[in-house]
Amino acid sequence: MINFFRLMGIVFLTASILLLGCGFAHAQTEGDTGTTGQLLEKGLSLYELDREIMKLQEKEKDIAQQIKSSELSLNEINQRLQDQSKRVKLLLKSTYMGERVPVWTLVLSARTWKDALYVFDQMQVITKRDHDILERYMGVYREKSEVNAKLALSQSELKATRLSYEDQRKQLLALQEEVTRKLAALPNKDAVAAQMSALNKSWESEGRPLFKQYFAELSRAMQKLPELISATPNALTIKGFTYTFQIRDSELNAFIHAQSPALKHLNFTFEDGSIIANGQQGNLTLKIRGVYELELKPKNAIRFHIRDITYNGVILPASTTQSFQQEHDLNFYPNKIAAFLQASELSVKDRTLKVTLKLGL
Repeated sequence: MINFFRLMGIVFLTASILLLGCGFAHAQTEGDTGTTGQLLEKGLSLYELDREIMKLQEKEKDIAQQIKSSELSLNEINQRLQDQSKRVKLLLKSTYMGERVPVWTLVLSARTWKDALYVFDQMQVITKRDHDILERYMGVYREKSEVNAKLALSQSELKATRLSYEDQRKQLLALQEEVTRKLAALPNKDAVAAQMSALNKSWESEGRPLFKQYFAELSRAMQKLPELISATPNALTIKGFTYTFQIRDSELNAFIHAQSPALKHLNFTFEDGSIIANGQQGNLTLKIRGVYELELKPKNAIRFHIRDITYNGVILPASTTQSFQQEHDLNFYPNKIAAFLQASELSVKDRTLKVTLKLGL
Protein backbone atom coordinates (compact mmCIF):
# COMPACT_ATOMS: atom_id res chain seq x y z
CA MET A 1 0.00 0.00 0.00
CA ILE A 2 2.82 2.39 0.92
CA ASN A 3 4.62 1.74 -2.35
CA PHE A 4 1.43 2.46 -4.32
CA PHE A 5 1.05 5.96 -2.91
CA ARG A 6 4.76 6.65 -3.25
CA LEU A 7 4.49 5.60 -6.89
CA MET A 8 1.57 8.00 -7.42
CA GLY A 9 3.63 10.87 -6.02
CA ILE A 10 6.65 10.00 -8.18
CA VAL A 11 4.48 9.64 -11.32
CA PHE A 12 2.98 13.07 -10.70
CA LEU A 13 6.36 14.70 -10.18
CA THR A 14 7.85 12.97 -13.22
CA ALA A 15 4.94 14.08 -15.36
CA SER A 16 5.53 17.66 -14.24
CA ILE A 17 9.16 17.45 -15.29
CA LEU A 18 8.30 16.00 -18.71
CA LEU A 19 5.69 18.64 -19.49
CA LEU A 20 8.41 21.13 -20.24
CA GLY A 21 12.17 20.91 -19.77
CA CYS A 22 12.99 24.59 -19.30
CA GLY A 23 14.41 25.89 -16.01
CA PHE A 24 12.54 27.69 -13.26
CA ALA A 25 14.46 30.89 -13.71
CA HIS A 26 13.65 31.15 -17.45
CA ALA A 27 10.00 30.05 -17.42
CA GLN A 28 7.49 32.80 -18.26
CA THR A 29 4.25 33.01 -16.35
CA GLU A 30 1.36 33.94 -18.60
CA GLY A 31 -1.48 33.20 -16.18
CA ASP A 32 -2.43 34.62 -12.84
CA THR A 33 0.66 35.22 -10.67
CA GLY A 34 -1.18 34.41 -7.46
CA THR A 35 -2.39 31.06 -8.79
CA THR A 36 1.09 30.22 -10.05
CA GLY A 37 2.61 31.03 -6.66
CA GLN A 38 0.05 28.82 -4.90
CA LEU A 39 0.75 25.95 -7.28
CA LEU A 40 4.50 26.28 -6.79
CA GLU A 41 3.96 26.10 -3.05
CA LYS A 42 1.62 23.12 -3.32
CA GLY A 43 3.96 21.37 -5.76
CA LEU A 44 6.82 21.69 -3.29
CA SER A 45 4.52 20.45 -0.53
CA LEU A 46 3.75 17.40 -2.67
CA TYR A 47 7.43 16.75 -3.16
CA GLU A 48 8.12 17.03 0.57
CA LEU A 49 5.10 14.92 1.53
CA ASP A 50 6.31 12.12 -0.70
CA ARG A 51 9.74 12.38 0.89
CA GLU A 52 8.20 12.38 4.37
CA ILE A 53 6.18 9.26 3.57
CA MET A 54 9.37 7.50 2.45
CA LYS A 55 11.01 8.46 5.77
CA LEU A 56 8.01 7.15 7.70
CA GLN A 57 8.21 3.89 5.79
CA GLU A 58 11.87 3.46 6.71
CA LYS A 59 11.13 4.42 10.31
CA GLU A 60 8.35 1.84 10.44
CA LYS A 61 10.76 -0.85 9.25
CA ASP A 62 13.34 0.14 11.88
CA ILE A 63 10.78 0.10 14.69
CA ALA A 64 9.39 -3.27 13.55
CA GLN A 65 12.94 -4.65 13.66
CA GLN A 66 13.41 -3.25 17.17
CA ILE A 67 10.18 -4.92 18.28
CA LYS A 68 11.27 -8.24 16.79
CA SER A 69 14.64 -7.98 18.54
CA SER A 70 12.96 -7.14 21.87
CA GLU A 71 10.58 -10.07 21.53
CA LEU A 72 13.48 -12.47 20.88
CA SER A 73 15.32 -11.08 23.89
CA LEU A 74 12.18 -11.47 25.97
CA ASN A 75 11.87 -15.14 25.04
CA GLU A 76 15.46 -15.77 26.06
CA ILE A 77 15.01 -13.82 29.31
CA ASN A 78 11.83 -15.73 30.17
CA GLN A 79 13.74 -19.00 29.82
CA ARG A 80 16.49 -17.77 32.14
CA LEU A 81 13.89 -16.43 34.56
CA GLN A 82 12.19 -19.80 34.64
CA ASP A 83 15.49 -21.52 35.46
CA GLN A 84 16.31 -19.02 38.18
CA SER A 85 12.79 -19.29 39.56
CA LYS A 86 13.25 -23.04 40.09
CA ARG A 87 16.42 -22.39 42.10
CA VAL A 88 14.68 -19.77 44.23
CA LYS A 89 11.77 -22.10 44.94
CA LEU A 90 14.16 -24.85 46.08
CA LEU A 91 15.96 -22.33 48.28
CA LEU A 92 12.74 -21.11 49.88
CA LYS A 93 11.49 -24.65 50.35
CA SER A 94 14.67 -25.77 52.13
CA THR A 95 14.69 -22.64 54.30
CA TYR A 96 11.06 -22.41 55.36
CA MET A 97 9.83 -26.01 55.11
CA GLY A 98 12.25 -27.37 57.70
CA GLU A 99 14.56 -29.15 55.25
CA ARG A 100 17.57 -27.12 56.35
CA VAL A 101 18.90 -27.43 59.91
CA PRO A 102 19.17 -24.03 61.66
CA VAL A 103 22.70 -22.64 61.90
CA TRP A 104 22.61 -22.27 65.67
CA THR A 105 21.72 -26.00 66.05
CA LEU A 106 24.74 -27.08 64.03
CA VAL A 107 27.03 -24.73 65.90
CA LEU A 108 25.83 -25.93 69.31
CA SER A 109 26.19 -29.56 68.26
CA ALA A 110 29.88 -29.10 67.49
CA ARG A 111 32.22 -30.84 69.96
CA THR A 112 35.00 -28.25 69.82
CA TRP A 113 35.39 -24.56 69.06
CA LYS A 114 37.33 -25.52 65.98
CA ASP A 115 34.38 -27.60 64.71
CA ALA A 116 31.99 -24.75 65.54
CA LEU A 117 34.06 -22.24 63.59
CA TYR A 118 34.23 -24.64 60.63
CA VAL A 119 30.44 -25.07 60.66
CA PHE A 120 29.98 -21.32 60.87
CA ASP A 121 32.34 -20.74 57.91
CA GLN A 122 30.48 -23.33 55.83
CA MET A 123 27.15 -21.73 56.63
CA GLN A 124 28.53 -18.37 55.49
CA VAL A 125 29.43 -19.97 52.15
CA ILE A 126 25.91 -21.38 51.90
CA THR A 127 24.40 -18.03 52.83
CA LYS A 128 26.44 -16.27 50.13
CA ARG A 129 25.35 -18.87 47.60
CA ASP A 130 21.72 -18.29 48.61
CA HIS A 131 22.21 -14.56 48.25
CA ASP A 132 23.73 -15.04 44.80
CA ILE A 133 20.74 -17.14 43.72
CA LEU A 134 18.31 -14.43 44.81
CA GLU A 135 20.43 -11.68 43.25
CA ARG A 136 20.63 -13.48 39.89
CA TYR A 137 16.87 -13.95 39.95
CA MET A 138 16.27 -10.26 40.66
CA GLY A 139 18.80 -9.27 37.99
CA VAL A 140 16.97 -11.30 35.34
CA TYR A 141 13.64 -9.94 36.56
CA ARG A 142 14.90 -6.35 36.26
CA GLU A 143 16.22 -7.11 32.79
CA LYS A 144 12.80 -8.44 31.79
CA SER A 145 11.13 -5.28 33.10
CA GLU A 146 13.50 -3.09 31.07
CA VAL A 147 12.94 -5.06 27.87
CA ASN A 148 9.15 -4.97 28.44
CA ALA A 149 9.31 -1.18 28.86
CA LYS A 150 11.40 -0.86 25.69
CA LEU A 151 8.98 -3.12 23.82
CA ALA A 152 5.96 -1.08 24.97
CA LEU A 153 7.69 2.15 23.89
CA SER A 154 8.52 0.72 20.46
CA GLN A 155 4.95 -0.52 20.00
CA SER A 156 3.60 2.91 20.94
CA GLU A 157 6.05 4.58 18.55
CA LEU A 158 5.06 2.19 15.77
CA LYS A 159 1.39 3.04 16.29
CA ALA A 160 2.15 6.78 16.19
CA THR A 161 4.25 6.33 13.04
CA ARG A 162 1.47 4.44 11.27
CA LEU A 163 -1.08 7.11 12.24
CA SER A 164 1.28 9.80 10.96
CA TYR A 165 1.73 7.87 7.73
CA GLU A 166 -2.04 7.59 7.24
CA ASP A 167 -2.42 11.32 7.85
CA GLN A 168 0.40 12.18 5.42
CA ARG A 169 -1.06 9.84 2.83
CA LYS A 170 -4.47 11.53 3.02
CA GLN A 171 -2.83 14.93 2.64
CA LEU A 172 -0.84 13.69 -0.35
CA LEU A 173 -3.90 12.33 -2.15
CA ALA A 174 -5.97 15.46 -1.52
CA LEU A 175 -3.12 17.73 -2.59
CA GLN A 176 -2.39 15.67 -5.72
CA GLU A 177 -6.03 15.96 -6.76
CA GLU A 178 -6.09 19.71 -6.12
CA VAL A 179 -2.83 20.42 -7.97
CA THR A 180 -3.82 18.27 -10.95
CA ARG A 181 -7.20 20.02 -11.20
CA LYS A 182 -5.84 23.56 -10.87
CA LEU A 183 -2.92 22.91 -13.21
CA ALA A 184 -5.22 21.52 -15.90
CA ALA A 185 -7.34 24.69 -15.75
CA LEU A 186 -4.43 27.00 -16.56
CA PRO A 187 -3.80 28.14 -20.15
CA ASN A 188 -0.05 28.09 -19.44
CA LYS A 189 -0.05 24.78 -17.57
CA ASP A 190 3.10 23.52 -19.31
CA ALA A 191 5.14 26.53 -18.19
CA VAL A 192 3.81 26.36 -14.62
CA ALA A 193 4.47 22.62 -14.44
CA ALA A 194 8.02 23.29 -15.56
CA GLN A 195 8.44 25.90 -12.83
CA MET A 196 7.14 23.42 -10.25
CA SER A 197 9.59 20.80 -11.45
CA ALA A 198 12.52 23.22 -11.47
CA LEU A 199 11.66 24.54 -8.00
CA ASN A 200 11.56 21.01 -6.58
CA LYS A 201 14.94 20.18 -8.09
CA SER A 202 16.41 23.47 -6.91
CA TRP A 203 15.14 22.87 -3.39
CA GLU A 204 16.60 19.36 -3.25
CA SER A 205 20.01 20.20 -4.73
CA GLU A 206 20.57 23.70 -3.31
CA GLY A 207 17.87 24.78 -0.87
CA ARG A 208 17.81 21.87 1.54
CA PRO A 209 21.63 21.68 1.89
CA LEU A 210 21.77 25.43 2.48
CA PHE A 211 19.11 25.32 5.19
CA LYS A 212 20.79 22.34 6.83
CA GLN A 213 24.06 24.28 6.94
CA TYR A 214 22.39 27.39 8.34
CA PHE A 215 20.54 25.48 11.06
CA ALA A 216 23.60 23.45 12.04
CA GLU A 217 25.76 26.58 12.33
CA LEU A 218 23.04 28.49 14.17
CA SER A 219 22.65 25.65 16.66
CA ARG A 220 26.39 25.78 17.42
CA ALA A 221 26.33 29.58 17.70
CA MET A 222 23.39 29.58 20.12
CA GLN A 223 25.29 27.31 22.50
CA LYS A 224 27.93 30.05 22.72
CA LEU A 225 25.45 32.84 23.45
CA PRO A 226 26.74 33.28 27.05
CA GLU A 227 30.01 34.44 25.47
CA LEU A 228 28.10 37.27 23.78
CA ILE A 229 26.56 38.30 27.09
CA SER A 230 29.93 38.51 28.82
CA ALA A 231 31.48 40.39 25.88
CA THR A 232 28.66 42.94 25.44
CA PRO A 233 28.69 45.98 27.76
CA ASN A 234 25.49 46.37 29.80
CA ALA A 235 24.03 43.17 28.31
CA LEU A 236 23.46 41.85 31.83
CA THR A 237 22.31 44.20 34.59
CA ILE A 238 21.64 43.39 38.24
CA LYS A 239 19.05 44.96 40.54
CA GLY A 240 18.72 43.22 43.87
CA PHE A 241 18.12 39.55 43.17
CA THR A 242 16.84 40.22 39.65
CA TYR A 243 19.06 39.99 36.58
CA THR A 244 18.10 41.42 33.20
CA PHE A 245 19.66 40.26 29.97
CA GLN A 246 18.98 42.23 26.81
CA ILE A 247 20.48 42.26 23.36
CA ARG A 248 19.70 44.10 20.15
CA ASP A 249 19.32 42.25 16.84
CA SER A 250 22.36 44.11 15.44
CA GLU A 251 24.49 42.73 18.29
CA LEU A 252 23.17 39.20 17.69
CA ASN A 253 23.94 39.47 13.97
CA ALA A 254 27.51 40.63 14.64
CA PHE A 255 27.94 37.71 17.03
CA ILE A 256 26.65 34.96 14.71
CA HIS A 257 28.57 36.36 11.74
CA ALA A 258 31.75 36.12 13.82
CA GLN A 259 30.95 32.53 14.78
CA SER A 260 30.81 31.15 11.23
CA PRO A 261 31.49 32.48 7.71
CA ALA A 262 28.51 30.38 6.57
CA LEU A 263 26.19 32.70 8.53
CA LYS A 264 27.45 36.00 7.10
CA HIS A 265 24.51 36.12 4.66
CA LEU A 266 21.93 35.54 7.39
CA ASN A 267 20.51 38.47 9.40
CA PHE A 268 18.03 38.49 12.25
CA THR A 269 15.45 41.16 12.95
CA PHE A 270 13.63 41.41 16.30
CA GLU A 271 10.09 42.52 15.55
CA ASP A 272 7.30 42.92 18.08
CA GLY A 273 6.82 39.43 19.45
CA SER A 274 8.62 37.63 16.64
CA ILE A 275 12.05 36.99 15.13
CA ILE A 276 12.71 37.11 11.39
CA ALA A 277 15.87 35.75 9.75
CA ASN A 278 16.52 36.70 6.13
CA GLY A 279 19.29 35.38 3.95
CA GLN A 280 20.44 35.45 0.36
CA GLN A 281 23.14 33.44 -1.34
CA GLY A 282 23.47 33.89 -5.07
CA ASN A 283 20.00 33.54 -6.59
CA LEU A 284 18.66 31.75 -3.51
CA THR A 285 16.61 33.62 -0.92
CA LEU A 286 15.32 32.32 2.36
CA LYS A 287 13.33 33.50 5.32
CA ILE A 288 12.80 31.96 8.74
CA ARG A 289 10.01 33.37 10.90
CA GLY A 290 9.62 32.30 14.50
CA VAL A 291 9.04 33.30 18.11
CA TYR A 292 10.86 32.91 21.40
CA GLU A 293 8.73 31.31 24.11
CA LEU A 294 9.58 30.94 27.78
CA GLU A 295 9.45 27.41 29.21
CA LEU A 296 9.53 27.21 33.01
CA LYS A 297 9.22 23.42 33.36
CA PRO A 298 10.38 20.71 32.94
CA LYS A 299 13.53 22.57 31.84
CA ASN A 300 13.92 26.29 32.18
CA ALA A 301 14.61 27.44 28.64
CA ILE A 302 13.87 30.08 26.04
CA ARG A 303 12.74 28.03 23.09
CA PHE A 304 12.75 29.19 19.49
CA HIS A 305 9.65 27.91 17.71
CA ILE A 306 9.71 28.15 13.91
CA ARG A 307 6.43 29.40 12.50
CA ASP A 308 7.32 29.06 8.82
CA ILE A 309 10.24 28.84 6.40
CA THR A 310 10.24 30.47 2.96
CA TYR A 311 12.52 29.41 0.10
CA ASN A 312 12.70 31.57 -3.04
CA GLY A 313 9.38 33.14 -2.06
CA VAL A 314 7.65 29.81 -1.50
CA ILE A 315 6.56 28.73 1.99
CA LEU A 316 7.79 25.23 2.83
CA PRO A 317 5.29 22.65 4.11
CA ALA A 318 4.78 22.29 7.86
CA SER A 319 6.32 18.79 7.88
CA THR A 320 9.63 20.17 6.56
CA THR A 321 9.61 22.99 9.10
CA GLN A 322 8.97 20.52 11.93
CA SER A 323 11.79 18.31 10.70
CA PHE A 324 14.30 21.18 10.83
CA GLN A 325 12.96 22.18 14.25
CA GLN A 326 13.45 18.68 15.66
CA GLU A 327 16.93 18.18 14.20
CA HIS A 328 18.51 21.39 15.50
CA ASP A 329 18.59 23.00 18.91
CA LEU A 330 18.13 26.77 18.52
CA ASN A 331 17.10 27.30 22.15
CA PHE A 332 18.76 29.43 24.82
CA TYR A 333 19.33 28.03 28.32
CA PRO A 334 19.72 30.68 31.08
CA ASN A 335 21.60 28.32 33.42
CA LYS A 336 24.48 28.45 30.94
CA ILE A 337 24.98 32.07 31.96
CA ALA A 338 25.06 30.98 35.60
CA ALA A 339 23.81 27.72 37.12
CA PHE A 340 21.71 29.55 39.72
CA LEU A 341 19.74 31.68 37.23
CA GLN A 342 16.29 30.96 35.78
CA ALA A 343 14.35 32.97 33.22
CA SER A 344 11.03 34.34 34.51
CA GLU A 345 9.96 36.77 31.77
CA LEU A 346 10.84 37.66 28.18
CA SER A 347 9.83 40.22 25.60
CA VAL A 348 10.77 41.02 22.01
CA LYS A 349 10.18 44.61 20.95
CA ASP A 350 12.00 47.72 19.74
CA ARG A 351 14.56 45.49 17.96
CA THR A 352 15.59 44.11 21.38
CA LEU A 353 15.29 40.73 23.11
CA LYS A 354 14.89 41.21 26.84
CA VAL A 355 14.95 38.39 29.41
CA THR A 356 14.35 38.74 33.14
CA LEU A 357 16.32 36.27 35.24
CA LYS A 358 15.89 35.35 38.89
CA LEU A 359 17.70 33.16 41.34
CA GLY A 360 16.59 29.56 40.89
CA LEU A 361 15.50 27.54 43.91
